[in-house]
Amino acid sequence: MFGKSIDNEDNIRNIAATLQKTVEDINTNTCAISDGSRQLHDLVQDLVTMTRISEEQLKETSKILHSINEMSEMTNVLGINAAIVAARAGVHGKGFNVVAGEIRKMAELNRKSVDQAQKILSAIQESVTSITSVTATTNEISLEQTSATEDSVESIQSISSLSESLLQTSREL
Repeated sequence: MFGKSIDNEDNIRNIAATLQKTVEDINTNTCAISDGSRQLHDLVQDLVTMTRISEEQLKETSKILHSINEMSEMTNVLGINAAIVAARAGVHGKGFNVVAGEIRKMAELNRKSVDQAQKILSAIQESVTSITSVTATTNEISLEQTSATEDSVESIQSISSLSESLLQTSREL
């Protein structure tokens, strides 16, 4: 009976030591995961900031294109007025009429280019909006993971403390 009790004490010590080592390993790994989660959260925050900056730059670019479009419309009106003046000048205004026609063509080309650029900007804006949405969701998930991982670290540290107590108690047997 005494031999069996010693064997049980040895088993308890071995189990306690193994448990202590396992808990330490889990704690180390969980801390690494927690650090990774925090780093991921920081990166996502940077991404959120960059997408906001991109959205602002898109708005500014759109304003510039709007100004170019207005200039194109004014240039077209200028071309029409030049054609009217050339028509009034009769034969002497033929050369001016050619210039007026070129001004209107140039205005139309600018308008078409602005339209194409606006379409491209709209597509980019949609992409940035989608990226912003996905980034916000990723940020929320990242925060949840960080919190859950930190909770796990606390739980594992509690288990580690209990495991140390168990190991100490088994040594005293």
